[in-house]
Amino acid sequence: MLGLDIGGTAIKSALVAPDGRALSAVAHHPVRAAGRDPETIVGAVLDRAAGLLDAAVAQGVAVRALGVAACGVIDESAGVAVFSASFGWQDVPLRRLLAERTGLPVVLGHDVRAGGVAEARLGAGRGHEVFLFVPVGTGVGAAVMLGGRPFTGGHWRAGELGHVVVRPGGDRCGCGQRGCLSTVAGGPAVVKRYRRLAGLDGGAPSDAATVVRLATEGDRVAAEV
Repeated sequence: MLGLDIGGTAIKSALVAPDGRALSAVAHHPVRAAGRDPETIVGAVLDRAAGLLDAAVAQGVAVRALGVAACGVIDESAGVAVFSASFGWQDVPLRRLLAERTGLPVVLGHDVRAGGVAEARLGAGRGHEVFLFVPVGTGVGAAVMLGGRPFTGGHWRAGELGHVVVRPGGDRCGCGQRGCLSTVAGGPAVVKRYRRLAGLDGGAPSDAATVVRLATEGDRVAAEV
């Protein structure tokens, strides 16, 4: 099958065999390369899926299905991307659009809940009935895992830690609020704050992982951030 992870910064993709082996290295494609408006981003996602499928077929790989994990609020039963603060899209029938474009059966899920399931089956969550999976990417997400399955909550919004307001009146978030956790602890927010405190206009560091490394090496500004 072909797996797509639609994040706030990049679309990641890989071909995966029935036994879980990755048949290709994980590829990264900047999600905003073609533009910033929601319609253009949806088009880029469809083009990327179709292009990857064509490339796999050209290599002689028989792709049977498409699995998609996307950021934002995802109604997995309806196959709809309800809302994304990163992209500004609303009520996008992503599962139907991808199925029409690729001709494949499509499963659409939430990126962090999918990550939680992976941890429950293959990673640090194995053997644990209850755990919280909290990845820090473009924003901050969470999956509440109960008995190896994600708890979705009302309206598919359980675990939306990134949009809990922690600094009232703080920086504006893509969801419309100010001071959300993602504006403080999301990857780009960490880089922005480091650059501001260090008096840098741009350039390095370019990602939060670098700020973490600098902190472990004794950088005072990085430690404060």
